[in-house]
Amino acid sequence: MKIEWKKYLKYLGCGAIIGGADIIPGVSGGTMAFILGIYADMLDAIKSWLSPDTAKAILTADFKALKSKPFALPFWVVIGIGMAIILLSSPIKYALDHHPQYLWSFFFGLVAASVFSVKKKVEKWDWKLLLVLLLGGIGAYYLTGMVPTQTTGHKLFIVFCGALAISAMILPGISGSFVLLLIGKYDYILGAVNGLKSGILNGDGVLVINSLIILLCFGAGVIIGLISIVRLLSFCLQKYYTWTVAILIGFMLGSLRKVWPFKNGETNILPDDLSLKTVLTVALAIFGFLIVIAIEKFAEKIAQEENKEID
Repeated sequence: MKIEWKKYLKYLGCGAIIGGADIIPGVSGGTMAFILGIYADMLDAIKSWLSPDTAKAILTADFKALKSKPFALPFWVVIGIGMAIILLSSPIKYALDHHPQYLWSFFFGLVAASVFSVKKKVEKWDWKLLLVLLLGGIGAYYLTGMVPTQTTGHKLFIVFCGALAISAMILPGISGSFVLLLIGKYDYILGAVNGLKSGILNGDGVLVINSLIILLCFGAGVIIGLISIVRLLSFCLQKYYTWTVAILIGFMLGSLRKVWPFKNGETNILPDDLSLKTVLTVALAIFGFLIVIAIEKFAEKIAQEENKEID
């Protein structure tokens, strides 16, 4: 039982890290799952639960079939993701509004370290893989240079946003939050999360209902997106693992353009002084980098302990 709870706490912690990354524009929750070593297992679990035989088992109340499904991993990871989103949505929104340079520098360190961590997943590089990486990097670089647009708040469009965002969130190297930023719905969805919390705490039923409708539409899109993308990703990782990882690393490198902390409006610039603000910005980038390295070491240690317990 003690071993089981250690495993559940690991999944809960992984979910919290993934959830924290998912609400950050430019940082991919999929990348965190990759570094933490649960990415492939998570894809398999989602694929299993979204399969037609699972729907049949639910409709026929076949609990024996449902019991054989991988439950602990997706359950505790989802709980961790939800906790992180609820706890971090308000402070991240505040930091983006009032201290963007410091926040972007922290994110830059996170993404840069993620490149080094995921790169280790490919044992041998050749010119073909480097070319794929380059193409992925160029594509992400131009994508992240796009200016966020204003879009409709129609409920069907919110469903589409959910499908698009989860497709990006589950890909290492692509940020679903940044996709929402590009289509002008990041503040809208984040506002709905904060609105739901505020409505519940203040007893504002109208705010709760309005926020809940938005989040339910978004959630429906998430389910649709999961059904469509998970099988494709699982297939690519099984059949073309190194090629898939190479292009995902390219996506991460290209996305560094978005999270570069020194900006003049939307244009990236180099710092022109060594002020305290510049020093703090660089320090936060290094801190973010070290956090990912620490997470990677922690994941490796947990994996080693699990292998010893199995032996």
